[in-house]
Amino acid sequence: MKIVHVAWLGRKNFGDDIMYESFSSHLKSEFGEYEHCIWCDQAPIHTDNPEWIYKQPNQNGIIKRMQENRALKKADYLIIGGGSILHSYHSSKWKKRGAVYLKKKNKKSKALGVGLSVGPFDSAEDEKACVEFLMSIDACAFRDLASYDFAKNLSLPYKPILAFDLLGGSRLIENIDRRTSTGEIKTVGIAIRKPYRVDKELVLKQYQSLVERLAQTFQSVMIFSFSNDEIQLAAYLEKTINKKNTIIVTYNGNTADLIKKVNECDFFISSKLHGGILAFLLNIPFALISYQKKFKDFANYIKLPENYVFDQENFKASEVYSRIGSYKLPSQNEFIALAKKNFEIFNF
Repeated sequence: MKIVHVAWLGRKNFGDDIMYESFSSHLKSEFGEYEHCIWCDQAPIHTDNPEWIYKQPNQNGIIKRMQENRALKKADYLIIGGGSILHSYHSSKWKKRGAVYLKKKNKKSKALGVGLSVGPFDSAEDEKACVEFLMSIDACAFRDLASYDFAKNLSLPYKPILAFDLLGGSRLIENIDRRTSTGEIKTVGIAIRKPYRVDKELVLKQYQSLVERLAQTFQSVMIFSFSNDEIQLAAYLEKTINKKNTIIVTYNGNTADLIKKVNECDFFISSKLHGGILAFLLNIPFALISYQKKFKDFANYIKLPENYVFDQENFKASEVYSRIGSYKLPSQNEFIALAKKNFEIFNF
């Protein structure tokens, strides 16, 4: 069996890597031996060393298209996802082209969406392209209720599946001991994303003030970078604060290592969606600093108390700090079971 998988594995991003690992482990248990070709701009960096759809970097568009078509002709499945990858005209258009070409060349092949979110859309054209993509595939599982409701209201040629983020389907999560809160908070983790569509200076000042308060109060503070994009920001904050009890935890490409470090925290603050999802699955009380609707969708989905979600554009360090404390999280078991529903796409 041959699979072409749209997955961004060239950037050392925890969310992308854990998605791929969760999906790959399911494929191995379901199908045994199979060929896994990754469709992304950069050569995939991963311990599994999967095949790349392109033969080398920096090729022109015509040659890249030829290599895409060659891989799709041989594929039994085109897998798209997971994550927030259906938000613009361009992001949906090229995925639709792949799905249409796949099924044109091999009527038995299937194009499947897994663990997807839709939006936010900046224009009606963006939304229309997303709908056309969803119409072109054979099945799709959505990782949040808002995206599922969006799809459910379309006249799709299949029944959409309501699932949960693929992180919940990771064997690493299944095999780790979840935290049992003692009420005492010694270590606070904070995962920070670069300010997005906001006044960067104001946001950075609030982040800096927040980390300073944490370092003054708690035994240790871990500043997490979940991808290469946050390494410089984490280093800047650590250097600015200059406290011995403040350390940087950089994602090094090993998902298990990062999960273990998050599991050492008694409370977690995250402006990375997968930071919040991971804290939830590990039963660690957490707060979200949201820069997109998907944060609030996730919080509503798991019924997180509203006062633990802050907007990045106007949050105050003092308000986030005041929320730090133990509270009872919703049960994770329901959502771990929902994550496995992503794999029902193969039943179509």
